[in-house]
Amino acid sequence: MKRFNIACILILIVSLMLTACSPGKPNDLDELQNIGSGLIMSADELLRFFESGEEAECELGANINLGDEMLTISQGDRNSLVIIGNGHTITSDAECLVRLDDGCSISLIDINLISGHDCIGGLGDISVYGEKLSINTVANGIRAAGSVTVLPQSDIKIISSNGYSIVGHSIILGEKSIVEAISENALHAICAEKTDLTIDVGARLSASGSSYSVLYTEEVLYMNDGATLSVSNAGIYHGAEIGKLKVDGVVTINASGGDQGVGVFIFELRENIYLLGSCTPQYRFDLGRGSLNFVESADDIPKPTPKPAIGPTTNPTTNP
Repeated sequence: MKRFNIACILILIVSLMLTACSPGKPNDLDELQNIGSGLIMSADELLRFFESGEEAECELGANINLGDEMLTISQGDRNSLVIIGNGHTITSDAECLVRLDDGCSISLIDINLISGHDCIGGLGDISVYGEKLSINTVANGIRAAGSVTVLPQSDIKIISSNGYSIVGHSIILGEKSIVEAISENALHAICAEKTDLTIDVGARLSASGSSYSVLYTEEVLYMNDGATLSVSNAGIYHGAEIGKLKVDGVVTINASGGDQGVGVFIFELRENIYLLGSCTPQYRFDLGRGSLNFVESADDIPKPTPKPAIGPTTNPTTNP
């Protein structure tokens, strides 16, 4: 009997060793290692972090499916949160995947967001930082009731099948940010629907789609030195439709529109503006006597003529 028991024990030990080395176990071991590591592994954990967490930053250890639940950021001590995705995906079928109150911001790093409706929504002015951020949505990628600020040095790609990529009263693309926007069936891909769109120093915006106008700003498109705008409309109307254009420094615009539109349509053009790039069909404007001049090199851009000083150049002296 003793020999039999020893043999059974030996067989059991060998069996356990072989099971531990089987191909399916390394993932299980990884999951066990994640327990207590601080990594978020489930939708419940992610919701708790947004609702009542003490930290302002979390890190994902798995793909997360929120179902019809929505992540929210409210005003207060934790009005700016950071999610480090480690290449994982958050999926949601709620009205918004994440909703921000007025004045709140979110940073999304190395993460994929997939939404059946809007992806990032704002109840007022919001700020978004993205690093290796991918947004794939049925409706709007980033939509705010106020302004949308893409923070400096962001890197964001947005694909929307039936909505805007970015829409807000105004839009600011921060310094050296990179945004690629693709909207397949929307009125616009990028829309500053009330006031201005700003592309700051060294920022790059690329927008494409089959839209009425791929890019639209109600008032001014501001482009600062080193900024680049590329717009392409596979539909029949304009590449970009803007109220006015203001340029500071050397900037680039490459714009193409459809057969019934132009690359860039401007409501008011009263200056002679020089740009790197191209525009097809040729730009058109309604008011003013200015011009857009597309050149190949910054050397072809005329240097501004210095303006004479206005008023006295020294402070007047007063006799005692």
